[in-house]
Amino acid sequence: MAQSSGTTSDLRRLQLGHEGVRLVLCSKINEAEDLFRKTRFKGPQLHAGYSSVMFLKSLMTFDEDSMEKAYKLLESTEKFCDVGDGMFGQMFKDQSRRAELQNMPPHEKQYRKCVIADCLLFEAILAFLKQGITGYVKGGFILRKAWKLYVKVYQETEQLCTTLSPITPGSSPPADDFPDGTNDSAEENGTGDQNGKGGDSSVDADHKELEKLSLEELPIGAAPTNSNGVDTTDSNDVADETDDLARAAILTQPAASGAYKSIPWDSDDYMFPTSITELQDQDSRLRAAVYFGYGVMNLCISLIPPKLLKVANLLGFRGDREFGLRALKYVSCSQDIKAPLARLALLWYHTIIRPFFALDDKQDAGVAEASSILSQAEKEYPDSAIFQYFKGRVMSLQGNLPEALKLYTVAAEAAQEQREIEHICLYEKGWMHMLQLQWTETVPCFVRLKNETRWSACYYAYLAAIVTGATGDLVKSRELFLQSAKLVKRKTNNLEKFCARRALWYKRGPTQLMKEETLLMLLEVVYLWRALPNCSKETKEKIIEMLKATESTLGVTGFHVGLRCLLLGATLITLGRLDEAEQILKKTYQCEAALKNTEKHILSFATYELGTIYFERQQYQKSLKFFSFAKEEWSGYEFEARLLFKVHSALLGLKELGYS
Repeated sequence: MAQSSGTTSDLRRLQLGHEGVRLVLCSKINEAEDLFRKTRFKGPQLHAGYSSVMFLKSLMTFDEDSMEKAYKLLESTEKFCDVGDGMFGQMFKDQSRRAELQNMPPHEKQYRKCVIADCLLFEAILAFLKQGITGYVKGGFILRKAWKLYVKVYQETEQLCTTLSPITPGSSPPADDFPDGTNDSAEENGTGDQNGKGGDSSVDADHKELEKLSLEELPIGAAPTNSNGVDTTDSNDVADETDDLARAAILTQPAASGAYKSIPWDSDDYMFPTSITELQDQDSRLRAAVYFGYGVMNLCISLIPPKLLKVANLLGFRGDREFGLRALKYVSCSQDIKAPLARLALLWYHTIIRPFFALDDKQDAGVAEASSILSQAEKEYPDSAIFQYFKGRVMSLQGNLPEALKLYTVAAEAAQEQREIEHICLYEKGWMHMLQLQWTETVPCFVRLKNETRWSACYYAYLAAIVTGATGDLVKSRELFLQSAKLVKRKTNNLEKFCARRALWYKRGPTQLMKEETLLMLLEVVYLWRALPNCSKETKEKIIEMLKATESTLGVTGFHVGLRCLLLGATLITLGRLDEAEQILKKTYQCEAALKNTEKHILSFATYELGTIYFERQQYQKSLKFFSFAKEEWSGYEFEARLLFKVHSALLGLKELGYS
C-alpha cells in the first residue's frame, strides 16, 4: 500500500536510525558514525544519532579532546532541534524561520524538545567526568536543567496525546512486556516476520515505492552553526548539502560470505535489517521518545543513596523506580531508535544494579526479566558484543561461571574495535577465573587492564597484587602494590583511597603474614562486590577450608581476626549454616578496638550479616535491631554507601512485614 510522502520520509528516517543503532551494537561504531554524519541534517533523530555516537566514543576512549568534541556536537544538536519557545526565543528568529516554527506540527515540536533534554543529560555526564569542582557544579546545573525539561516535556506530551497513557505513575506495567521474549505488538499490527527476515513480498514492494528525500524535505534548521564552529558547512560537509545526500549515505549490508558491501540506503536492492515497515501512531512514537530519558532519570534518581536523596529532593529531583522501569519497558517494545538502548538500560538494572546493591532477597532476582529481553535481542543483534556481555552476566548470576567465561571471551573478541567494551569483558573474565579459584589465569587479565585502562589503573593494580600474593609470588605482589599506590589519579575517589592505603602496608617490604593477608584481601573483595553467592558450593567449601587454615598462622591480631570472621561467617550464610555463622560473626566485636579507626567497615558489614541471619529465622524484631545498629552506629567508613543500600532495602522489607 502506497504511503504519503511525509509518512514515507518518517519511515525511512526511522529505518535509517535503526540501522545506525544496529551498527553501534554490532561493534561497528565507526561505520555508524559515518552513516549518521552524512545524514544528520535529514531529521532530529539522525542529528541526535550522530552526536550520541560521538558521545559514546568519547566515553569509550576517555580522551579529553574526544569528550570536548562530543560536547560541542551535543550543543549543535540542541540548536538544530531548537523550536524557539518563549518570547525571547521567537524574537531573534528571522521571519521565515518564525513561520516554519509556527507551522511545525505539535508532535514534532515535542520530539525536538525531548532530543534537547537527552543532549543536556549527556552533556551533564561529560561535565561530571572532568572530575573537578567546576565540572561537578556545571554538571549538576545542566542535569537539573535536563530534569526540569524532561518533566515539562512529559507533562506537555500527556496533554497533547489523545490516547490514554499506558504507564502513568502508579499504574501496572503492560501485561505483554516481552512475552516469551517476543514483541506481540508487531504481530498484531501485521508488521512482524515469522521467519525473522524482516518482511514479505508486499513489504519489499512497499520498500521499492519509497521516494528519495530531496533538499526541500530537510527539516528546518538544516545547517545550524555555533560559536565553536561545530556542524557548519565546511569543505568536508559540502557533499552533505547536495540533492544526492540520501544516496551518499552508505550503509553496510552483510553478504552471504560474511563480508560487507556498500549499498545506498535508498536503493531498491537495499534490504532494511529491521521488520519496521509501517509507522506506529504519532502518540506512541512521541511517548517512546519522551519515556526513554525521563524513565532513565527516574530510575537513576531512585538509586541515589538515602543520605544524598534528601539533598537531591531539595534540588527538585524526584525519582520513581517503578515508573522508570515501566517507561523503559514501553520504549523497549516501541519503534523508537532508542528501543535497543532501553533494553540495555533494563539489562543494566536487572543484571548489575539489582544484585550489586541487594535490592532483592535473591541474588538472581533479575535473571528472568533479563533472559526475556536477551531472547529477543539475540534475534535482532546476534553479533552484538554488548548483548553477549549481558548474557554472560545472566550466566554468572545463575552460578554457571564456565559458560559465563565463554560468553565474555566471545564478547571480548567481537568488541576489539571498541576497546572499553573489550576491557569490560576482560574484567569479567578475570572475575570468572577468580571466583573459580583459578588465580594464575586471573592475574594477566588485571595486569592488562592496569596497563591499558583510562579509568582506574590503581584499582586494577590492587586486584592484580592481591591475586598474585595469594599465589605465593610475594615479590611481584609487592611490586604491584607499590604501582597501585602511585597510580591514584583521584584523591577524592574512595575506592582508590582504599586501594592505596592497603598497598602502602608493604612499602618497606613483604611482611611475614603477607601471603595470608593477600588471601584475606582477595576474599574481602569477593565479598564486598557481592560475588560470593555466584560461587559454586564446592568453591565455597574450599574458601571455608582456606580461611580456617589461616587461623593458627594469623594469630590474634585484631584486623586479621575481624576480617577472617566476617568472611567466614558470610560464606557460611550462603551455605545455609546459620548457627555456625552467627557464632563466628559475633567474634568480630571482640576486635572492635583494633578495627574502629581504619577498618570500621568490617564491624558494620558483620552487623548487617547478623541481621540477615535473624531475618532468615523470622526473628524480625531482632533483625530490625541489628540493621538499625549497622546503619546508625558507624559512619565515615569505606564502602559505607554500599552497605547503606543493602540496609535500606532490608529495612523496607521489614517495614512491609510491620516492623519499623
